[in-house]
Amino acid sequence: MACLSRSASLAQAARTLEVTPPSLSVRLKALETRAGTTLVLRTTRRLSLTDAGAQLAATAVDLLERLDNAEMALRGGQSGFSGSLRIVAPFGFGREFVAPAMAGFGRLHPALRCELVLSERPTRDQEGAADVVVHVGELRDSSAVAYPLARNARWLCASPAYLREHAAPHAPSDLARHRILGLRENDEDATLWHLERDGTTETVRLKAAMVTNDGETLVRWAVAGHGIAMRSAWHVERLVSAEALVRLLPSWQLPSADAVALVPTRRNAAASVLGFVQHLKRQIAAHPSSIHWTDRESAAAAG
Repeated sequence: MACLSRSASLAQAARTLEVTPPSLSVRLKALETRAGTTLVLRTTRRLSLTDAGAQLAATAVDLLERLDNAEMALRGGQSGFSGSLRIVAPFGFGREFVAPAMAGFGRLHPALRCELVLSERPTRDQEGAADVVVHVGELRDSSAVAYPLARNARWLCASPAYLREHAAPHAPSDLARHRILGLRENDEDATLWHLERDGTTETVRLKAAMVTNDGETLVRWAVAGHGIAMRSAWHVERLVSAEALVRLLPSWQLPSADAVALVPTRRNAAASVLGFVQHLKRQIAAHPSSIHWTDRESAAAAG
């Protein structure tokens, strides 16, 4: 239930738990039978928790965090960590979230040598050579244990200058008439966008006018009026508040690009690794941004 609460689909949860989707479905049905109520609502593209499911998931998360804290204390967390810790993360998310968290963790454990490597493709290039790989977006073919960090809402945005010259889209189909700015990362399809509202999903294939592999460049293009961009809410919400960008189609939800920490194996992970993962999770939750929004909260905010 803790994993399902942070997953966009049953398939994603199954990958995190390293089981097959049918196996997870059987386990979920058995749990619902024991509880005597429905815990999860499933659609073809998304899952959501019922009120009973959300309550059970919150309890599960609390219990797991207590267990992690107790385990870390037994393995040396109380006296401070030592040795080395190598973290790999994508550029934008790494600068915004991982770097400050690592700095704070290093102050708490001065005997620990910390190294942060920022990479364009951290999962593919660095997973075998790091203690923790922070991954954002759809996770494919990883043998590591995935610790969920946060749900990561994504928005469509354009500048006021662009919208003065091009009428704002009112439906996903209108996007085909606009200049699209594409971001190519994690081998995702940069021009196939899925938008959902009220249980209905619309998929649009777009032709990008400009494409980059750097999120900061993408946002600068959007601010300069070059077109419409899809970007994580944490990256653009301050620009939206400052009216440098305008959020488009706010009643439509884009698939979240969830953030996870990949650890080679839980059994062999050093206490410092598990300690850092928990520290990073807490720092993200305290960040003044939309990174930790659930789908329900982001939908309510969109109004």
